[in-house]
Amino acid sequence: IYLVFRATAGFAGLYFRFWSMKLIPLSDVAVILACLPVFVTALARVFLHEPCGATDVLILFLTMSGLIMSAKLPFPFAQTSKESKSDPMRNSGILFALLSTVFGAIKFLISRTVRCEHHSVTLFMYGFVGVIECLLLSAGTEQYVLPRCGLGRVIFVCFTVFSFLEHMILIKALQMENAGPVSVVIAAMDVVFMFAAELILF
Repeated sequence: IYLVFRATAGFAGLYFRFWSMKLIPLSDVAVILACLPVFVTALARVFLHEPCGATDVLILFLTMSGLIMSAKLPFPFAQTSKESKSDPMRNSGILFALLSTVFGAIKFLISRTVRCEHHSVTLFMYGFVGVIECLLLSAGTEQYVLPRCGLGRVIFVCFTVFSFLEHMILIKALQMENAGPVSVVIAAMDVVFMFAAELILF
């Protein structure tokens, strides 16, 4: 049952992250997703009883401060009420990014809980449940359209391969290390690669 919950939370986090990237800039998504270690560390301390001493809190604080300051951008919520009301797409994007962060934290906790399971079992359940969720969620929002050109299909396949590798490495990392430190490293790399992608591609 934990594997089903893990797959559900993992796909929901990926789904909401995808939608947030469609609605707001990658840099804003990166700033919001940088809050992931805070949720993971706090929840891991409460539910998994992982150690969280003064040193861990200090490292977490310094890392989060560095991630947000390195963005050199206005925080996504730093808008006037008039601007916020006039841009519902941006508000939806921020909400989706926050939901992605919450579900991502839940995924970390459950992955740490089922760390004794072989990574292939976890990945199989993630794919199986993810396909069902994708069909249900996408049925009412968008039409099923395959990429029309060769480049689009190549990108689609590359995204699938890298997503598989990401989850496999994440599962292996959580089998050997606590959820808090792993989430800090992943959040830092997310910010670096998202800003690099926005500068290079957009």
